[in-house]
Amino acid sequence: MQGMEQRAACGRSRDVPAIRFGRSNSFGGCTDGPLGRMVKHPVPRPLAVPTRQPEFRTMLEETTPTALTHAILKAKQRALREDFPQTMGLRVHRSISWIGRAEEATDDDGRFIFMWIGFNAAYADEEEVHKTISEARTEFTGFFHKIVTLDTGQRVYDAIWDNFSGPIRVLLDNRYVFSPFWKHHNGISGYEEWEKMFRSAERRFILALKTHNTVEVLNLVFDRLYVLRNQIIHGGATWNSSVNRSQVRDGAAILSFLVPVFIDVMMDNPDEDWGRPYYPVVD
Repeated sequence: MQGMEQRAACGRSRDVPAIRFGRSNSFGGCTDGPLGRMVKHPVPRPLAVPTRQPEFRTMLEETTPTALTHAILKAKQRALREDFPQTMGLRVHRSISWIGRAEEATDDDGRFIFMWIGFNAAYADEEEVHKTISEARTEFTGFFHKIVTLDTGQRVYDAIWDNFSGPIRVLLDNRYVFSPFWKHHNGISGYEEWEKMFRSAERRFILALKTHNTVEVLNLVFDRLYVLRNQIIHGGATWNSSVNRSQVRDGAAILSFLVPVFIDVMMDNPDEDWGRPYYPVVD
């Protein structure tokens, strides 16, 4: 088994505006492989700093354009929470708490797990507990579509562009977080041509970027992250193992810059139906 693991290694208007992301002037990806040959980067947009509530201005100026930290999200949540519906407020409160815990983690496995819990707290509804794996993945699409539709400032799209040259490109080029690869490896019929499926997914991703199809980009990225999540949560990986370091590190980085944006969009749209948590606070 150890040998096998080693071989596998190779909007609405509010007093606190939405936190926007700046956009890089050029694409900084690698040149090898299909994911390295990309279209020209869109025209950059400057970072918009809130003009009210000085405490937010100070925190933003002390962070990078792509940073949405626990401190920033928590301060915004405290300023707006009186207007939050109970169920949505509970989601945001729980998710931000796990983002904070992820920031305290000193290892990539911990950061990934805590960030995934934060993501799960944001999107999973009262029916999620009873859904199959395929149904749970489908649930992502509905959540992503709502987030992207409400994200009029294109913060999610900007976050993808600002970070694409690093962890996302590497993750999508990694077959060890591609579900059909493992299904074929475990002898499940119908996945003999997993390599063609792998290349097809790469082409879908490039097309999604060219057409600014952010929902499709998120679907493809989180499809890989879900495989990684299963490997870790279900005991299919060793803690701090050198075998899967790259995918865990990149997965944690991706969740760290996307999940906070999801929460920020939710706080800007509290009256949307974000679903009911299956485990509410009860007496």
